[in-house]
Amino acid sequence: MIYSGEPSEIIFPSYNFKIEELILPSEIQPYPNLNGKTRFEFPFNHEFKNKTDAFTETFEGLKDLSNTTLLFLKSIKKIGIIINENNNVSTKEITKKIFPNQITEINFVENLEDDEISKSNFYLTFNQPCEVLKGRNIDLAYELSINENQKEYNYEKKLPDQFKIKAPEKGELSIYFPAKKETTKLLFHINGPFQSTSDRSSIKNNKFNEKIIDELAQLFCVSLKKIKSIGLFNREFLNILPIENDLFESYYNQFAIFLKEIMNKEELVPTYDGLFCRGSEAVRGNQRLRTLLNAEDLEFLNKYMLTQYSNWVIGTQRKKRSLEHWMSNSPRPSFFLVQTENPCCA
Repeated sequence: MIYSGEPSEIIFPSYNFKIEELILPSEIQPYPNLNGKTRFEFPFNHEFKNKTDAFTETFEGLKDLSNTTLLFLKSIKKIGIIINENNNVSTKEITKKIFPNQITEINFVENLEDDEISKSNFYLTFNQPCEVLKGRNIDLAYELSINENQKEYNYEKKLPDQFKIKAPEKGELSIYFPAKKETTKLLFHINGPFQSTSDRSSIKNNKFNEKIIDELAQLFCVSLKKIKSIGLFNREFLNILPIENDLFESYYNQFAIFLKEIMNKEELVPTYDGLFCRGSEAVRGNQRLRTLLNAEDLEFLNKYMLTQYSNWVIGTQRKKRSLEHWMSNSPRPSFFLVQTENPCCA
């Protein structure tokens, strides 16, 4: 956190201090009746900014607080905000619930300027220990859309009967809190102990952060197999997977590289008959040909074509961004059954 103006005070039940000269803590007198809570005081007394402007900036910042703010915080489960501006009270509350099956719900209720909004977002989360920085975790979260006839999550029901994985408005990178100026172009959220810029709005371009991205790309591959096992690996999910056509900046292209490798090695490519096969064994064909020749027919043809194709991939549309692009960039053929208007007869 960057402090400005006169010293800001941070008051714990057991220790009280203020921050001077941006980073230096010095002890102050205890604050009474905290009841186990921690109190922060940030005075609006900057030398070059009046109280009205400081209040307005703070108000706008709290109003725009992301509903993913709590997503990767382990100990904080609730944020409550009350703003009293000339007896006009605005409130905002963000709460987090963690369910079995790696489901997290973020509930968001706000009443700002007499406009009340209430909604819940659900996430499928994955995490593992960070190898680069021991004692910390890395995390990955997919946004979920709940079925229209479903009012709340029922952990006793199967996930595919309640949710689909969807693309967020923007995939965020967090250093526990979202780094607002960092653009990943990913369609899911990632978190790690990155080395940040001084304002924590983005991360530095260095080897340390590159190693964390590599670990997150490995966690991403682990998540694919888990998502397949719980039944959420479907056509909709394919549309959020990172592909090289997305033109990732910096080291985020690692996710597309890792995806290509694991889909060629593991049975993660959805097939026309509702199963999965390895990308190295998949083949494309138009609908008429897929209907004519099944997987057993392909196995028979392999003997004569000296190939190892085991199944047709699901039908894809060229307007879609994922599987069609991934297949077109992979070294495998496409077959099409064409009917001529004037067939020749022997």
